[in-house]
Amino acid sequence: MSAKLNVLAKGHLLKSPERTYRIESVIGCGGFGITYLASAIIMVGNVSVRVKFAIKEHFVSSDCERDPKTNGIVYSYPAKERVENSRKDFIAEAKRLQKAGVKQHNIVKVNEVFEDNNTAYYVMEYIDGESLRSWISKNGPMDAASMQATMTPIIKAVEYLHNIRMTHLDIKPDNIMLSKEENGEIRPVLIDFGLSKHYDEEGQPTSTLNTQGCSDGYAPIEQYVGITTFSPKADIYALSATILFVLTGKNPPIATELKHDEIKKLLSGKVPDSKIDALIKGLQIQAENRVESASKLLELLNGEPDQDVSERNTIPIKATTTPIETTTSTRPNLNIINETKNKKILGIICGVIAVLAVCIVIWRALPMKDTEHYEELPDGTKFYGVLDSENKPTGEGKLVYTDGKTLIGIWEEGVINNGKLITSEYEYEGSFVMSRPSGYGTAHYSDGKVYVGNWKNGEWNGLGKLTESSESISFGIFQNGVLTNPQPFKVGEKVYGIDVSRWQRHINWEDLYLPANSDGEVGVEGGEYMQPAMFAIIKVTDGKDEDPFFDRNYEGIRKCGITYGAYHFLTTKCSGDEQVESYIKTAHLMSGDLPPVLDLELTNELMAEKRKEVCEIALEWLEKIEAQYGVRPIIYTYEYFIKDYLTDPKFDKYEYWIARHRKTSPEISNWCIWQFTDKARIPGVDANTVDVDIFKGNYKEFEKFIRNKGIK
Repeated sequence: MSAKLNVLAKGHLLKSPERTYRIESVIGCGGFGITYLASAIIMVGNVSVRVKFAIKEHFVSSDCERDPKTNGIVYSYPAKERVENSRKDFIAEAKRLQKAGVKQHNIVKVNEVFEDNNTAYYVMEYIDGESLRSWISKNGPMDAASMQATMTPIIKAVEYLHNIRMTHLDIKPDNIMLSKEENGEIRPVLIDFGLSKHYDEEGQPTSTLNTQGCSDGYAPIEQYVGITTFSPKADIYALSATILFVLTGKNPPIATELKHDEIKKLLSGKVPDSKIDALIKGLQIQAENRVESASKLLELLNGEPDQDVSERNTIPIKATTTPIETTTSTRPNLNIINETKNKKILGIICGVIAVLAVCIVIWRALPMKDTEHYEELPDGTKFYGVLDSENKPTGEGKLVYTDGKTLIGIWEEGVINNGKLITSEYEYEGSFVMSRPSGYGTAHYSDGKVYVGNWKNGEWNGLGKLTESSESISFGIFQNGVLTNPQPFKVGEKVYGIDVSRWQRHINWEDLYLPANSDGEVGVEGGEYMQPAMFAIIKVTDGKDEDPFFDRNYEGIRKCGITYGAYHFLTTKCSGDEQVESYIKTAHLMSGDLPPVLDLELTNELMAEKRKEVCEIALEWLEKIEAQYGVRPIIYTYEYFIKDYLTDPKFDKYEYWIARHRKTSPEISNWCIWQFTDKARIPGVDANTVDVDIFKGNYKEFEKFIRNKGIK
């Protein structure tokens, strides 16, 4: 459920042990909290003064709702442990932040932490100012000196966090505020600790849940996979990316696309070489090659040991290093550029673009046949497409080798990164390095075999799945085409899958596997062997709202060849028609997918009050979705829910996906999928815990189920 629909109303009075706060407005909503602007009366001598505060409320938007009568937070019983553990983490992190703010002037101050409304809150200083991103948007990039003065206090604040074994994990221009102090100075302040983590002496997280996320452009590559141990270098990358933004006014590209040569070209002549080198060292893609600490990064930026300007933690509003004044006085005067010259250059560029556009349209209109015009390259290969000035393939095209192999895709300077390779033995689609399958891809062989997984130099290397028939599946780590860790059990005898939503956040589908024991059984305790996820059911819609991680998960499933299922979470907050329309528009179901799924897990309190309405909306959704796709949906719920609430005979014709977190299978007969745990820990998944499911039958029966009951 979206946090935006569950906010406290303006004027609501929130009482803590110290004072009463009045909610004025909502500042922001996230997956794990809502931040409000509030005010409270404090006494200054004998005078009462109303003062502004910022208050953060713990609210897990995927699991919680607000009771409109009491303003209390409610959640289903299955989510109870998840929400309450998250709240404990929230309180613990708030108290650590409260202590940190006392000792570090550039970390947001926390005044108090308290519980109310069946949730938790912490009260922060309200920062009168604007974010660093907002300032740059209005005033343009800073020069090197202004950047140094602005970022030095933040770097030192991050160093302090690392010294107390905390990482912020979401440093970016949006989370740095420029506070206007009473003495006329600007105080840079690090805010939003929603993703922060604390670690023990052994480097292990002290919290029970992983609320980690990623901000594209500011998160290092390892954060997308999931950081599980104390790792200050993730913050070093984010600090360096933020500095790059301050100097250029542009968001850095995502970590995998960041090119150091482009950074040098962009900053050369504008920023001292020592600072450029410092940024490059902070933005290394591999953590082991990155600057080791915030203090070292600051030292490199200074070009010498930290001294003088680095001792400041505020910026004088009148000083020459003020961001506003410095950038205003040093920004180039565009009026000195010769207007006539600009027009000539612009005219030439436009002419070239127009000619190229016409050429591309004409070329794309032509069929890709061997009789079409081609260019023969020095090695004898034929390229059907466009060559650049150095006779290298560029843009969309087809390369035909002397032995008949065909490579189709988009080239850049003679290199193809993704495309399709057709040979006499197989058709491969995926990633390439030096025109050979490398990275992640799928190959369909002429003898019926299918390999989905990682490649290197044209061979299976890394985690992959080889399917030869319904009864012959190999899964695990391959090396040069050979399975290096054959399992002691037969993969496919048990068909496992997972179900995910925004709660799991970022998933690395290419590295996903289910830890199993020597009998091939997947459980909470894991194991040293590997089972593949044969299917994945992902949350598509909640009411009429799309799950924010749906697109990312959908793309990952399709790429990795996992059988796709899509579920809708039913609510009473919008009509059945609206929920049907939203699901159909979003789900992207196609032939070979699992049947549509309706998630019915509303609270007992809600069912006691609105049972008839819930059942009417559910039946409307089921019937209209069946009419749309021509297959009967399945229902996700609990056995007691069927017995207590789904008593209408119209529900009897449906099969069920049962949530039963025990070691014994469901007792009802008409189940097809069993969610047997919600506490599994799985490599490749950002969250600490994941729901794992098992199909009622082996892989051969699973294929039959898809043929007969899946999407046609």
